[in-house]
Amino acid sequence: MRLALPPTSCKVYTPAVLADAMVYALGDEPQASWLEPSHGTGVFIDAIARLGIPKERIVAIDLDRTSSPADDLATTLRGVDFLRWANETERKFDRIVGNPPFIAINRLPQSLQKIAASVLDLNGRPIGRGANVWYAFVLASLHLLKQGGYLAFILPSA
Repeated sequence: MRLALPPTSCKVYTPAVLADAMVYALGDEPQASWLEPSHGTGVFIDAIARLGIPKERIVAIDLDRTSSPADDLATTLRGVDFLRWANETERKFDRIVGNPPFIAINRLPQSLQKIAASVLDLNGRPIGRGANVWYAFVLASLHLLKQGGYLAFILPSA
C-alpha cells in the first residue's frame, strides 16, 4: 500500500545557512549516529555531510518518494512514514536534526492520522488528532534519542 502524502502546504523549506548553523551547534563525536526524520530535499543531510560525517552514520527518512541528490549522503529511507518507523525501530541516535511538517493531524490523509494521533506524550497518553504533526515528530524523536544526545528542530512559534 502506498501512503498518501500530506498537503504541500505543511512543507516549510529550511535555508542552507540555518541548517549549517543547527548541525554545527549539535557538533559531532566519533561514531555518533545522526537522524533526519523529515529529509525532504536534503538540506540537513548536506550540512551533516559538510561536517565530514560518513553516510554510514546518517539515517534520513521521508514519506515523499521523490529522490534528492543528498539521498546518496545517508542511509535514506524514502516512502517511509517516520512516525510508524519510530514506533517499530529499536535504533537510538546521538543527534537528531530537522524541520518536521507543520500540519494538524486531523488534516492529514486518513492513512497517516491513526499512527500520528497514537504517539504518546510525556505522560504516556496519546496526543490525539487535535495535535500537530510537528509535536508528534518531537515526541517520537525524543524516544529515539540516546541518553546524552542532542536534538535540534525548527518549530513554529505557536
